[in-house]
This record gives sequence, structure tokens and C-alpha cells, in this order.
Amino acid sequence: AYYPASLSALNSVYRWVLSQEVIPLFLSEYAQKVMEFKGSSLATFNTGRKGILFCSAGGLNTLRFDRTDGKVPSIRDSSGVTGYREINGSLYVSLNQNRCRVIVFKKSPDNRFYLIKANGHVSIEKEDNTYTVKVESHVPIKALFHVEKSCRIETEGQLKVKLGENVAGITSKGKTAVFKVYCSN
Repeated sequence: AYYPASLSALNSVYRWVLSQEVIPLFLSEYAQKVMEFKGSSLATFNTGRKGILFCSAGGLNTLRFDRTDGKVPSIRDSSGVTGYREINGSLYVSLNQNRCRVIVFKKSPDNRFYLIKANGHVSIEKEDNTYTVKVESHVPIKALFHVEKSCRIETEGQLKVKLGENVAGITSKGKTAVFKVYCSN
């Protein structure tokens, strides 16, 4: 037997959860991230090199910084950084799957293309002025990227691109998406 009020309360909780920005994970994936976080390290260089070094097994793909004094990551000067986003005064930095990443903060970096948010894992490979982007999720893909006007996006398949002022929304009914971004000098 079930109680209609209990079922209604559970349905309202599910509706609220699904209205939030979520990245669906299996419990085993979350547990792996927790274990990996315990073995990760964060350090600065004592050689005069700028930046923060973050090392882990490669599965942790977001770091939160509560104080950056108005600075954001320089995608060009960092290694392993795919994007960033400010939420409630904290800066969330998106990382690739390298074991060690270097995050260099600047007041006004020249970031022409980077990830803002996605509902799955995003990897970005850069070669010269070309970015190859792969998005993988357990649900249909929704991602938002910062894209300067000097850049153009080329997609294949069922990807949909919605362009705005320096942003591009990428959606797909599929759970994997690959596309390229070309930026002129």
C-alpha cells in the first residue's frame, strides 16, 4: 500500500531535483571521486613559476576557489584547464583528465574559448587555434561555452548549436558529442 500524500511529496522532490543543474553520476563514480580527492594534492611553485599545481588520478574535473581576488584562470597560460564559472561568489574551475594540472590566474586573460557548464564530462584538446571538444554524459547533452567572435564551431551529427553574445549552447539527444572550434589569430 502507498499513501497518496507520500507519493506526492516524493514527486515534488524529484521535480525540484530535475529542475536543478545536475551532472548525473552513478554512485560508483561519485565514490571514486571521493576516494581520489583524499589522495589529491594542491601546491604552489617555489621556483617563481606562476600558478597552482593540482595533482590527482585524473578523475576529479572541478575545483572550487572561494577567493581569487577577481582573477580567473588563463586558459592559454594554464595546462589542463577547460573552463570556469562563478557561482555564489565561488569560482569553479573545470579540469581535463590529466593527472597534474597547472592553474594560472589573471585579472583579464585572453580566453577565446572555454567551458562554462555542462551536464557531463568535457574534454578539450587544443592544437594551435583549433579545439577538439568531446562531451560525455549519462543523459542527453546540454553544455554552454564561451566563444569569442573570432571563433567558429563546426559540428556533425545531431548536435544543435545556439549562438548568443560570446556564448554557444550545445545540445544533443545523444550522450556523446564531438565537435571542433576554430579561432583565428
